[in-house]
Amino acid sequence: MAREHFDVAVVGAGMVGVCCAMWLQRSGKRVVVLDKNTPGTGTSYGNAGTYAPFGCVPINSPQLVKSLPGLIFSKSSPLSFDWAYAATHLPWMLSFLKNCAPDKVEHITASLANILAHVDAGFDPLVSAAGAEDLVVSNGAIYVFGTEAAYQKAIPGIAARERHGVAVEVLDADPIREMEPALRMPIHKGMHFSEARHVVNPKGLIERLFKKFLSDGGNWRQREIGSVKPSEDAVEINCNEADSLTCGQLVVAAGAHSKSIKGSGAEKLPLDCERGYHIVFKGAQHKLSRVVGWQEYGFNATPMEGGLRIAGTVE
Repeated sequence: MAREHFDVAVVGAGMVGVCCAMWLQRSGKRVVVLDKNTPGTGTSYGNAGTYAPFGCVPINSPQLVKSLPGLIFSKSSPLSFDWAYAATHLPWMLSFLKNCAPDKVEHITASLANILAHVDAGFDPLVSAAGAEDLVVSNGAIYVFGTEAAYQKAIPGIAARERHGVAVEVLDADPIREMEPALRMPIHKGMHFSEARHVVNPKGLIERLFKKFLSDGGNWRQREIGSVKPSEDAVEINCNEADSLTCGQLVVAAGAHSKSIKGSGAEKLPLDCERGYHIVFKGAQHKLSRVVGWQEYGFNATPMEGGLRIAGTVE
């Protein structure tokens, strides 16, 4: 029996994978999406739902090295640190810290800003085609600083965003409370990102995008990918406990799990998991009209369908 063949196979049915598949389909390609889980149920499901063209400043920064002891040992830190895990990943950690150097951070920031500058053009046509405009709210975002010290630490990041054309406005406490009267925590200053948006149902948005992809002739195979084998003519995809298939080109969009796909080249990348968490306060979504982030504690509050989602704390 001949193996199935596609022009392009996309591994990963999260936001990135589904959007890649839709654009490839629009270019006339015969596309298949592969994932061991159903679309939108991985990392894309549990995030803060923030549409963040302002997110060009990386986590690793010169300030991080100075604040690392507090992040590791403080009981109120947003960072959970596993010493046993760290001991087995010393090369990755040393590389991460090396990239906290000012010149490295500027290079990363410029690269991210260049990518994020294309977000509107890449995202909006797909949302419109899927009839999912009702799931996207255009009301900006606010990131709050509770103290002067926290604000001072953020000034280099604010300057970096301004250098790269990100719309950011520094606000005092009173304008922030006028915008979000329900806020009760201490507020010293905040950053207002007027061009930010948020999604009220991340999983629902991906499901709607994927439904459009399928209705336009896209293909779906719920399979776990074990390995791939590129050749001059095609890429052979070996699926665990299922028939293999071939494609002309392969897109790997499986996040940190991409590293487990042998032969893809991703196994050589310094990828690791950033495990995030969220909780939902049901019926409380009316308390905020936009995303609000607490800088000192590393989490966001996002009004979503059915509740207020608090997300961002990571390991």
